[in-house]
Amino acid sequence: MWSRIQDTSLIQRKVSLGLEKFSLELRQALDFSKIGFTGKSNEISFPFLADKEILRITYFLEQKTLFRKLDTFKDILEEKEQAKIKTLLSDIEDLKFSFAYREEGKDQYSWKDTWDKEEGIPVIVKMELKIKDAQITEAITIPAS
Repeated sequence: MWSRIQDTSLIQRKVSLGLEKFSLELRQALDFSKIGFTGKSNEISFPFLADKEILRITYFLEQKTLFRKLDTFKDILEEKEQAKIKTLLSDIEDLKFSFAYREEGKDQYSWKDTWDKEEGIPVIVKMELKIKDAQITEAITIPAS
């Protein structure tokens, strides 16, 4: 029983730290049309400023693992494949992103499952994550939208 509690606690801490990093970066997404904000159910990509350099950050799920990929704007322009990819979370059973926007003349948000860069930046990104007996839903507001 003690071992099971410790394992669950460690998993929850890793998930918490990973989601905090994701949320922090997403809140700092730039409105930069040359890279653009894109999203689908298990992948999200957006421009981000770090150390006076514009990056494209991509989070994607592959084989039950959430990865974080960084591309520099220079590499994107030169079409170089020199991205840095790191594992963020493992043993993910399911991941789903959805995107909120405000329709003109409506007082509530509308949601969609995909986002194209021509649409700008969504107002809110909702992430639904299922891992080992836990369902986590987090809605992140993006100030730049």
